[in-house]
Amino acid sequence: MSNKPLIIVGASARAAAFSAHRAGYTPYWLDQFGDEDLRQRFPGSVIADYPQAAAELIAAAPEAPFLVTGAMENHPGVLEQLCAQRELLGNPGPACLRVRDPALLYAALRRNNIACPEFRMVEPGRILNPSPQPAQRLHDWLLKPLRSAGGIGTRRYEGQPVDKRHYLQEYIGGDSFSALFVGSQGHCRLLGVTRQLVGLPGFHAGEFSYCGSIGPLQLSDADTGQWHHIGEVISGEFGIKGLFGVDAIKRRDRIYPVEVNPRYTASVEVLELALGYQAVKFHSDACNNRLPDIEERVAEHLAGKAILFAPADMIFTGCVEDGYSVADIPAQGTAVRQGQPILTVMVTGSSMSSINENLNRAAHSIYRQINRG
Repeated sequence: MSNKPLIIVGASARAAAFSAHRAGYTPYWLDQFGDEDLRQRFPGSVIADYPQAAAELIAAAPEAPFLVTGAMENHPGVLEQLCAQRELLGNPGPACLRVRDPALLYAALRRNNIACPEFRMVEPGRILNPSPQPAQRLHDWLLKPLRSAGGIGTRRYEGQPVDKRHYLQEYIGGDSFSALFVGSQGHCRLLGVTRQLVGLPGFHAGEFSYCGSIGPLQLSDADTGQWHHIGEVISGEFGIKGLFGVDAIKRRDRIYPVEVNPRYTASVEVLELALGYQAVKFHSDACNNRLPDIEERVAEHLAGKAILFAPADMIFTGCVEDGYSVADIPAQGTAVRQGQPILTVMVTGSSMSSINENLNRAAHSIYRQINRG
C-alpha cells in the first residue's frame, strides 16, 4: 500500500474516495455535497459554489495529484484552472470536449464501422453527417443537453423549441449497459460491463435518469469483441487515458454507443466489489503511460447499486440498514427536493434477478422509513 495522498474532485466524490483508499491512497475530497459517510472517513471540503469554487479550494488541499468524477468533464475551464495548480490524473479539458462532442464521436464511430444513433445539431448549418434516411417521427428522437451526466435533462423530443445547448439523438430501444475501460497511449483494457438501471419508477427516477448498476455481466465472445473494438476506437481516436466509461444500448446483437464518460464512473465500485479490482491503481498507471495487464477474474457474486430519488420534497432524518448497505448519506436534517437523489443502496447477490429483488426490497424499506419520518 502506497498511502500517497490523492485529491478527488467532482459532484460526488464518495465512491472514488473509497476506491482510492482500497488502492492504498489517502484521499482528500472536494465535492458538492459532503455526505456523512464521506466526511466521517476522509478530510475534504464542500464546493458550495460548484464547480467554480473548486479551483480556489484545491489550494488548501495536500500537494498531490487529482482525479475527477462526474460531471467535471462538462466544465473544461474549471479543469484547466485545477491543472494549473495540481497534476491531473486523467483527461484535460480539451480532450473531454472532443470526446463529448456528439459530432466528433459520431464521425469517429461511423468511420470505424461501429453502429451508433443518428444525431442532429440544432443550429442551422451544423447538421453534420445527416442520415440518408433519418427517422421521421418525433418520438424517434431524444433531446439531450450537450453538457450533462446521468441522463439529467434528457427527454423525448416533441417538436418543442431547442436552443444551442442541446442536440437531438436518435432514440434506440433496447437494454442499457455501461462498459468500463482503462486507456493509455491509444489502447485500452476492458475491465467489465454492467447493466444500467435507468428510469425505474421504484426508485422514483426520471424517465432517462441513471439510477444504478448491476454487474459484472458474463459476455459472449461476440459482445466482448464489439466492446473491445469500441474501446480501442475511442482510445485511439481521442487519446483518452485512465478510466473511462462507454454507455450503450444493445438491440438484438448490436451494441450502439450513445455517450462516453472520460473519467471515474458510477459503475467502478460495482466492479470493484464483485471482482476485487483496484481501479484507481489501474487509472494511475495508465495516466503515467503504463497500460496495466489486468488479470481476468470470475466474480464469486454480483454487486448492485441503486440511487434512490425523492418522491416529494422532504427532510432527511436518517435510515437503518437492514440486509443492505447505504452510501452517499446526507446529514440528518438535510432538505432534499423532489426528484433529487437521496442516497445510494448497495447489495450483493448470485444473479441479476436476486440483485434486482434485493435492491427493490431495500428501496421499499428506506422509503417506508422516510415516510415515517
